[in-house]
Amino acid sequence: MKRKIPVICLTALLVVLVLAAAVYLFGGWRVTLTVPDGTVLTVEYGSELDLPQVKAFLSSKYLPQYGFVLPVKVDDAGLSGELGTHQVTYSAGILGFHAQAGLEVRLVDTTPPEITLVQDPDAYTRPIDAYQEEGFSALDLHDGDLTGQVSREERDGFVYYWVADSSGNQAEAVREIVYDDREAPVITLAGETVLEVEIGTEVPEPGYGAQDDCDGDLTAQVTRTQEGEVVRYSVTDSYGNQGTAERTIRFVDRTPPVITLSGDQELWMQAGQTFAEPGYSALDNGDGDVTEAVTVSGGVNPYHAGDYTLTYTVADAAGNCAEAVRTVHVEPIRQPDKVEPDGKVIYLTFDDGPGAYTEQLLDVLAEYNVKATFFVTGANEDYQWLIGKASKEGHGIGLHTYSHKYESIYASEDAYFDDLNQMQAIVEKQTGCKTTMIRFPGGSSNTVSGFNAGIMTRLAQDVTDMGYQYYDWNVLSGDAGETTDTETVAQNVIDGVSKHRVSIVLQHDIKAFSVDAVEKIVVWGLSNDYTFLPLTPESPTAHHGINN
Repeated sequence: MKRKIPVICLTALLVVLVLAAAVYLFGGWRVTLTVPDGTVLTVEYGSELDLPQVKAFLSSKYLPQYGFVLPVKVDDAGLSGELGTHQVTYSAGILGFHAQAGLEVRLVDTTPPEITLVQDPDAYTRPIDAYQEEGFSALDLHDGDLTGQVSREERDGFVYYWVADSSGNQAEAVREIVYDDREAPVITLAGETVLEVEIGTEVPEPGYGAQDDCDGDLTAQVTRTQEGEVVRYSVTDSYGNQGTAERTIRFVDRTPPVITLSGDQELWMQAGQTFAEPGYSALDNGDGDVTEAVTVSGGVNPYHAGDYTLTYTVADAAGNCAEAVRTVHVEPIRQPDKVEPDGKVIYLTFDDGPGAYTEQLLDVLAEYNVKATFFVTGANEDYQWLIGKASKEGHGIGLHTYSHKYESIYASEDAYFDDLNQMQAIVEKQTGCKTTMIRFPGGSSNTVSGFNAGIMTRLAQDVTDMGYQYYDWNVLSGDAGETTDTETVAQNVIDGVSKHRVSIVLQHDIKAFSVDAVEKIVVWGLSNDYTFLPLTPESPTAHHGINN
């Protein structure tokens, strides 16, 4: 198979033939290069080597404007990466015509190393500490890592770094040391952080201290403020860091009020005097004056001898209670053993007993050394012994009949005297003697005997003829049906006695409410210069008008 010749090859051959023919036809041909021989190229080490683009031309002196571009050969075998001068050769030729040019490449190092400082934006050095190197590195394009050759000096708050490469290029760097104190002072509180303080008292300060990592002891610079129940402590160091602490003050009220009694805690007074409260006051550490909140329990009965306790109590808003006690001694006014009956005289007389309350009555009379008169009956045998007791204690004993039954005793004179004599026998048995004092049941002015016309007129004369003395009354207590109130009985007697120089008072010792009134009557009488006497046959009498 015959091989085909490519068109390109034929073209090239044709060009060569044409050129050869031209050379011979025109003459003076030469090859020229665009770079002059001896050209010097300076290249910084580490930068990209960019050799110049060199072109070759075949031209004639007769036809200088025409030329043929020739391929150029580059010989850079002498070019290496070391510093210094290196040679590069360019050459071109055709048909016996040749040209050559040399290029001197100088590889230099004029770039200083680069020092890189490690910079942590959050790093700082406390003023009391030595600077701790954060780190650095040094790199050179030619020498590589020069970190180990870096020199370092610290002075006046700066760190200076420098290094030189093998070419003598020197690099420098400066770091400003960041001095700072970012730690706040620490305040330490002595004692409890929650402090209980009694209200109304000064808040104590258990103590505190303040330490700073750089400034040291700042206790003296601590400021202390109090707002309500919170005490705040604060201090600032020389770098503006503030340390704080808080203590809570819990105000408590465990202290009760104080009650102050005016006058003495123990008072004496005579029965019959009016008791006047000396006064009191109460102060509380939290609530202030709480006098109006004081309550007084207990009381004083000025008409009854004895010891009385007055209790004063008060509570503050926190519930703390206070109490004070005052004792009032009410002492009986004892009537003298020997009395002068010429003045104002009171004869207390008691009908229808003895009974369940007679002994109580005798105790009251004995306490004040007061004598009375008992017009006795015998219906209640359990209490007949009190007739003897009353007689022995100096009280007057009179007859009030045995049965005290109106329909029986006022049926006839014989019936009356039979009943009266029966009572006389009991009195004699209990006292050892008879009595000549009598009181008609219902009084000599009674109308209950009206069923027997004239009986009271006859009896009044009969008892007188027989040597008896009968006694009515000129002061009524009202205990025979008008009232059952003790205070009313006492006031009735006091009002009645006030109208007479000599008073014969009618009461009944079988009625508790009436017996309870006696002490007040006695105390009032003694306090108002009255003498209490028992009736005797020689005593003044009080006779009513006879109505039957």
